[in-house]
Amino acid sequence: MEDKKEKEPVIAQIDNQTNKKTHKKMTPATKKSIIVSCVFAVCFATIGGFGGYFLFGMLHPTGTNAYNGVNYGKVPTTIEVNFAIDKGTLTADYKDTAYSLINYCLSSFSQKQYSLIIGKGSVVSSGVTQTIESGTFATPTETFRQNISSSSFVHTADRNYDQYDGKVVAYNCQTADDWTSNPTSSELTYDQYIQTYGKLIRPYYYATTQDYSSDYPITDRYLSYDYATYKASSDSTKHLVNDVIIYDIGPNTVSSSTIEENDAGYLLTAVLVPNKATFKYSVQMKATGGLGTYPSFSASTISFQVDKELNLVSSTFTDSYTVNVKGILNSTAEATFTQYYFQGSTPTFNDVEVKIPEIGDTDFVGYKLFPTA
Repeated sequence: MEDKKEKEPVIAQIDNQTNKKTHKKMTPATKKSIIVSCVFAVCFATIGGFGGYFLFGMLHPTGTNAYNGVNYGKVPTTIEVNFAIDKGTLTADYKDTAYSLINYCLSSFSQKQYSLIIGKGSVVSSGVTQTIESGTFATPTETFRQNISSSSFVHTADRNYDQYDGKVVAYNCQTADDWTSNPTSSELTYDQYIQTYGKLIRPYYYATTQDYSSDYPITDRYLSYDYATYKASSDSTKHLVNDVIIYDIGPNTVSSSTIEENDAGYLLTAVLVPNKATFKYSVQMKATGGLGTYPSFSASTISFQVDKELNLVSSTFTDSYTVNVKGILNSTAEATFTQYYFQGSTPTFNDVEVKIPEIGDTDFVGYKLFPTA
């Protein structure tokens, strides 16, 4: 990992999901429950935890700056981390700031030539369980992401392609078969995508900061993928955005964090402050889930298993939250998402060569790497 003072990790991961409903007849009460459940599942399908501001309009009136994760504290350097590992003092040195090691691991992962994240999870709300399967594959020339979500009532199948040309091509379909038979697409500029989904889908990029407004709640504005362009910019607000997960992690967004050594390496856990760490996720949920207001999160916890060299291996995210769908109904949900991380200098992981599929190819080989036991 390149150690640069300017690189202030801002963590995330995002996905395209739209609220799609079948036309099966149901009672009004059931329909309300399913609508809310679908909103939960559609929003959560963004890989990485995919929160929200409680009573957003009251706490942050139009014109007031919303928290956009601009202070992430000191992220240790590779030299500092390796020194602590060699001394055997990593757990002692970072017992009070374990979240900074999470940022270190995420930043390191984002710098790899090739990276793959595959995840599965579920959202339970109003008696309905929605299952989610998601994957993100980044190469030096393109990033690909897909999400498949389904329950007894709702199905979504979305794919995003970013060829680093200033736009993201999104296919928002109902089932994977639609990718072959009816692949309708839309194009979003990078800034349009950021305002809808919180962050871009490439592992990292550079941005500047603009003023908050109700029309543009995310204050990041895309600057460049190129470090030389970033260095040459005279904008004093320029910063790095890390897009491995959707949450923002730092001293102002983490209520507590721990590090535990185990046989596989280390377990890093952070209990998040919902109305800060989850802001970008909240914006995403409102934009993609048809919500009239921002969702209210009561709890969010993230944990990462890393190896002895602090390479990401797996993670688990849990969220509890409430949404209101256009004034119809308030309902709570419990969401859990588990994902696995692969990284390297080639697109082959554990003898599986991963490729970005064409839209008509419904098979994404990256899922073969998800553990079966």
